[in-house]
Amino acid sequence: MFSKRPIQLACAITLFGLLGMLAVRIAIQSNSNLTIAQVQPSAQKYSNRASAKKASGDNRGAIEDYTKAIELKPDDADAYYIRGNSHSKLGDYKGAVEDYTKAIALKPYYADAYYNRGNSHSKLGDYKGAIKDYTKAIALKPDYVDAYYNRGNSHSKLGDCKGAIEDYTFAIALKPDYADAYFNRGAARKKLGENNKAIADYRKAADLYPADNPLKQKALDRIKELQ
Repeated sequence: MFSKRPIQLACAITLFGLLGMLAVRIAIQSNSNLTIAQVQPSAQKYSNRASAKKASGDNRGAIEDYTKAIELKPDDADAYYIRGNSHSKLGDYKGAVEDYTKAIALKPYYADAYYNRGNSHSKLGDYKGAIKDYTKAIALKPDYVDAYYNRGNSHSKLGDCKGAIEDYTFAIALKPDYADAYFNRGAARKKLGENNKAIADYRKAADLYPADNPLKQKALDRIKELQ
């Protein structure tokens, strides 16, 4: 009789071989999946890198990465908003308006997007559009002091000195040390012939401005003109 041990040994070797091949296949598949995940960055990774570029002043690079983030996640209102900020920094106010508009469409209660779109409209000379956006931002965020201030500036640009004074007054009520609001309210009052009130505003602005701010001396010069 012949021994069965060689047959049993052969079967064992075959079984171990099959198990080894299966383990290798599983490992290859796992590594393949891992590689795919690593090769395809998430929208968040692009957004994070864009934020770093923006912080370093590389707004063009930031726009490129936010664009890639948006391609991967088209409903990201914040990515549109921040890309709009980068467009604005580069002086591309039309591009900024477009991005803020998309952000608002995705997030209708986005007060900052309305505010910054208002700023871009103002830069483009669309003061009525700016006022409309500042008004919406204030409706969403009633203590939005800069929205009052910039809406006042837009009223002033349109020759509406009374509307400007009203907005500067709201801004000052929210931020009593707002030197620019006092200065611009003084300018609006000067245009209306309210010289005593204008002097009071210029004096307050001069008190609030630091010594190295050129508007301090300008406010003092205006006071001399009106006295």
